[in-house]
Amino acid sequence: MNPTLVACASAAAGGGVLLMAGAVAGSRRASLAVRLEPYLPRSLVVLRGGPSWAEKAGRFFSDEEELRGLLAAAGRDETAAEMRAKQAMSWLAVTGGFALAVILLRAAGARLAFAGGLAASVFVGAAGPVVMHAHLKAQARARRMALELGLPAVSGLVSVALVAGESLRAALSCAAEGAGGQWRAELERVTSEAREATTLGDALEQMARRLDIASVTRFVNSLQLAHERGVPVAGVLRSQSADLRSAASRRLLEAAGRTQVLMLVPVVFLVLPVCVAFAFFPAIRSLQQLSP
Repeated sequence: MNPTLVACASAAAGGGVLLMAGAVAGSRRASLAVRLEPYLPRSLVVLRGGPSWAEKAGRFFSDEEELRGLLAAAGRDETAAEMRAKQAMSWLAVTGGFALAVILLRAAGARLAFAGGLAASVFVGAAGPVVMHAHLKAQARARRMALELGLPAVSGLVSVALVAGESLRAALSCAAEGAGGQWRAELERVTSEAREATTLGDALEQMARRLDIASVTRFVNSLQLAHERGVPVAGVLRSQSADLRSAASRRLLEAAGRTQVLMLVPVVFLVLPVCVAFAFFPAIRSLQQLSP
């Protein structure tokens, strides 16, 4: 049988199954809430749209709260629904590319199971969303690490500005200019939000909730005490920055220790077996030649 005809027939059958499934889903009986809605008072009716296809696809990878937190920690402006839509599109793209490769190989004469290849393309396509989610987690982890390592310098700059007689907002602006990097963007966002819509305390609290770092939360609590109650916290910030520097040093030592352990993996599983093989191969070869 011609492979092209088989591919066309399979595509037509799949399209027919999708059309039938859509017709059945559209003609099914309405839910109890929809049927009772005309008979209930308007004060008891809560209109809520169902989840979109992107939200349904994204539930396989993480819940909405976790995904929103990862996007905020990674410094990305997209919403959870947009991220899920990208994951679904990547699944479709990888699945379509793998299925097309199976069809082309089958048309070229390769001995492949056509149905098995198309079924495997669906599972291979899941690698796209999984890789995107892993990349997002790595971005969030790296950005949190960079913010945590840069926090001692920011705390020191804010304490120096407060000792010089500056207000908290001016101290944050000076720290944003001197810190640079990720902290500059975060502090500029705090000051802009405090100027436009919210108070400075609310903007700081939103930053702490967005970053979700314990040391940043303590830093924000100290700044809120200075802003709301007028407590002199310059000395507290200086001692806090010293503690943060020692904690950052411990984090770097822990990361270096993990890197050393990872460096042993190629040595144990690649270099050592090759050395053992080179050491024992001449003896084994000699024994084979001496045997009758």
